[in-house]
Amino acid sequence: MRKNAYESDEGALFGVMVHSASVAAIVRDFTAREGIACHICVTTHESALDDAAALLAKGCEVLVCHGGSREAVYCKHSQQTVFIERSDMDLLKALLKAGKETHEVILTAHEAERRDIALMESLTGMHIHDVRYMDQRTLERKLAALIKKGVRVAVGGGATALAMARLGGVTFLDEPRPENIRNAFARALALARSRRMEQNWIDSLKDMLAFSKEGMLFIGKNNKVLFANAVALRLLNVESGDALAPFFEKLLVADVLADARPREDVLVDIRNRRMFISSFPVNISAENRGVVVFIHDVESLQGMHLKIRKDLHERGFIAKHDLDDLHGDCAPMRLLKRKVRMYAATDVPVLILGETGSGKELVAHSLHMASPRYNEPFVPINCSALPENLLESELFGYEEGAFTGARKGGKQGLFELAHKGTLFLDEIGGVGLAMQARLLRVLEAKEIMRVGGDRIIPVDVRIISASHTPLHELVTRGKFRADLFYRLKGLSLSLPPLRERGEDILRLARCALARRGKTEAALLPEIRARLMSYHWPGNVRELMAVMDTYAILLGERKHDLQCFLEVFDSWGSPGQALPAPQPPASPPCPRPLPAPAASEHAAGVAASPGAPQSFKERLAKIRLDMAREALAVCGGNQKRAARQLGLSYTTFRRLLGAGRNDPADVQ
Repeated sequence: MRKNAYESDEGALFGVMVHSASVAAIVRDFTAREGIACHICVTTHESALDDAAALLAKGCEVLVCHGGSREAVYCKHSQQTVFIERSDMDLLKALLKAGKETHEVILTAHEAERRDIALMESLTGMHIHDVRYMDQRTLERKLAALIKKGVRVAVGGGATALAMARLGGVTFLDEPRPENIRNAFARALALARSRRMEQNWIDSLKDMLAFSKEGMLFIGKNNKVLFANAVALRLLNVESGDALAPFFEKLLVADVLADARPREDVLVDIRNRRMFISSFPVNISAENRGVVVFIHDVESLQGMHLKIRKDLHERGFIAKHDLDDLHGDCAPMRLLKRKVRMYAATDVPVLILGETGSGKELVAHSLHMASPRYNEPFVPINCSALPENLLESELFGYEEGAFTGARKGGKQGLFELAHKGTLFLDEIGGVGLAMQARLLRVLEAKEIMRVGGDRIIPVDVRIISASHTPLHELVTRGKFRADLFYRLKGLSLSLPPLRERGEDILRLARCALARRGKTEAALLPEIRARLMSYHWPGNVRELMAVMDTYAILLGERKHDLQCFLEVFDSWGSPGQALPAPQPPASPPCPRPLPAPAASEHAAGVAASPGAPQSFKERLAKIRLDMAREALAVCGGNQKRAARQLGLSYTTFRRLLGAGRNDPADVQ
């Protein structure tokens, strides 16, 4: 036997409200034949709302109403009410029965109902008194007036029958036809299914909202609060969603319901607390539109921002230097600082050019810190330190399964990590042509795609790049794309080499000594002369390394010329010394500085004629200890440790490699 339409919704109980026992019997016979589970209640105008509440309390999902009281029930429970229609055919049928008794009849109807009385009179040949009412008292008053005029027969519902019985009249009930009852229950079944789907949707949304760490409200039709999580109640200082109505104006509920447009990040004051409000329209069902409200406490957001900043700092994605760290007062440095301040205010890409060790990364940090993005991530990467395929996955990230060994869940690339902030591409000249094409695409479209991915990810990143090799030379040689070069060189900064910075050499030397707790007394005249005469092919990085080593070896002494010369000789970089100046107040240097041999530099420590072997071993050990100490501080990250020491990644690895043959390292 085929299941009827109602069996699939077993348990979807209906509450039926009718005006008379005769209509109740008709409905009962119909529902029994159709197998519809329902509760049938004969109600009155006075008890209709209470009866409706009782049926809903029993678990009825939809109310099916017939008679004049249906309007009052619908006003109270519009989302759960359907009507058994009282058609003109039903009324004509009742009028024809009454016509057998009299040709003058009363026809009662609720004020909201529409009846074509003229048509009914022409079809029946009767005189019909149209009585409209809103409540029982009005109905009885109008019926009493007509009975006094001799009209004693009425057509209507249960309320009319009760009144006419008290007044001594007769009532012919308008009973619904089976097809009207069937149509009403079909609509009730559809409404029950729709409500169940709507409730499932609401329950799912509530489950999601309940775990949110931000305040969230879900407001439905008629400003009914369907859900409020604990965070929202705490922020608004109320105990339940029922107490939220006074805040709806500031929560922008009416505005969103009116035009279905979201309001995002609106700053409001509620109970002396500053909050960001974002309200979005949601369609709960075809007839029910609601609003989801997100509430962010400004203080909490500030705390969250600090947490993000701390996390970025721990991961190294934060600028560590600003303009105050650009030491120097020579004319080229003053011009450089002025340009940094001007360029920082824009989002135009900046290309930094300068020799190795001249401070390109420090300038990049300063540009970021002076820009409006200073509170966002600063993400540096040395492009020449990674193979092409590894550089691609580092910059753009990858999806799970993109290649053998890919991390489960994939990985964010540096472009994503630098979103809203700055990405510093150091040694950009070492990037291959294929990678250059991908970088050009990012600069033009401001979007990326992860390796192995199939979706576009928009990014808002300011690009700063640097190269010790002039990029225009690489363009001429066909090793760098001209279109990418012009994109990167929106603005350019050229860093002066240390040998052209005059007295800045001594200023930087004093800074290096002060960092190690030493005073200017350590800079004897002979040492100053030697510093000023040297070519400094390693620029500031080389100067810092020399002065750091000298300060460490000084120990408790204030100065030691012999110690400095031995350090200077052993640390020397390839290059020729400039002619030594002869300041009148300074005696000649006691020892000339020989130009270091290239083979000695390749070995990592240059030989110093006449220097004791024990000193070389001692110096090498100190350098190795410094490298290991930096490595420990940086959690084993060799690149970060190299940056901390002011060394290139290659030089740092060479230092560690030399340590593997150190007897102290073998133990």
